[in-house]
Amino acid sequence: METLRLPAPAPAPLLEVPFERYAVEKPEPPGEFRLRDYWRVVHAQRRTIAVCGSLALGAALLFNYVAVPVYRSTATLQIDREQPNTARLEDSLVQPLEQPDYIETQYKILKSRTLARGVMEKLGLAERPEYRRRGLRAALDPPRLGGELNPAVVSRFLDAVTVTPGKGTRLVEVAIDSVSQEVAARTANTLAEIYIEQNLAAKWDSTQRASAWLTQQLAELKARLERSESDLLTYAMRHSIIFV
Repeated sequence: METLRLPAPAPAPLLEVPFERYAVEKPEPPGEFRLRDYWRVVHAQRRTIAVCGSLALGAALLFNYVAVPVYRSTATLQIDREQPNTARLEDSLVQPLEQPDYIETQYKILKSRTLARGVMEKLGLAERPEYRRRGLRAALDPPRLGGELNPAVVSRFLDAVTVTPGKGTRLVEVAIDSVSQEVAARTANTLAEIYIEQNLAAKWDSTQRASAWLTQQLAELKARLERSESDLLTYAMRHSIIFV
């Protein structure tokens, strides 16, 4: 039996069609996002927005309920130019008119530990929990250590003191923050009073030192004059000089 071998069919010719004859699908330009689209998004997420808003409102109300209100009382002081020392009159010739160093020094004194301790001792503020608290779960700081005020308590009191210089003036505002409105007012007034008393005491001490210096100089001049008169009298007696 013979096997017939048929020739393989020839491949069909490829049709070459120009690409330009077929339309190309182009992406549509994005449309404008209108207010109605925003409303649809908000409306679709209305439950999530309502839950988040309720949680935020509840947290704010809880914070206002739990937080302790803080009161601020302000005292205004006038810082005058320092007068030249009587014992050093030459300082008045070279002393600047504004004395910025002196004014800056007064600002530092208002925030000094010495002044703070004086106010706390006078009003008994070291016993108040707002200046002794170290933390929510920690015990209160002791008001005193070794007979002196606890430095941590004094530092916490100084944190509640704010000194604000007036621009272009010699006035300075001293503000006191406290959880008690009455304590804030009394502390501000007491701090101003003690500051003024310390300034007056410092000026009085300066005046006393100047007076002591002048008294010493006067005594030395008197002793010199007496020695000069004695020397002159001795010279006149040696040379038989008669003073008329």
